[in-house]
Amino acid sequence: MIIKSDRTKRWAACPEGGLQQLVDELHARRRREFLKRLASTATVVVALGAGGYVAAGWLRQAMEYRYGGLTCSEVRRLAADYHAKRLDLETTRKMTIHLKKCPRCGPDYREKYGELVG
Repeated sequence: MIIKSDRTKRWAACPEGGLQQLVDELHARRRREFLKRLASTATVVVALGAGGYVAAGWLRQAMEYRYGGLTCSEVRRLAADYHAKRLDLETTRKMTIHLKKCPRCGPDYREKYGELVG
């Protein structure tokens, strides 16, 4: 019996607004936990997206053709100068070889500029 009465003596009435304060603290804790999970998920998504972007760029570069000593991206960069005949003889020769052999660059160049210069 003494034990029972000791237990009941520990309990005291809540101060006014005490329960609401407890509820508010619990809601705030839930919001913080939710935001932590959201931030972690967003970080993973951004990291995966960045990795995918880098991998796609690497694959695009790895898939470029290389004919005549020039890659497709180099040919695209030099196409206007090639058409205007502003390139030196060696680069013009390389461009002509690439444009004749490349299944992508040749048709793209002819569609944009017409026939080859060299």
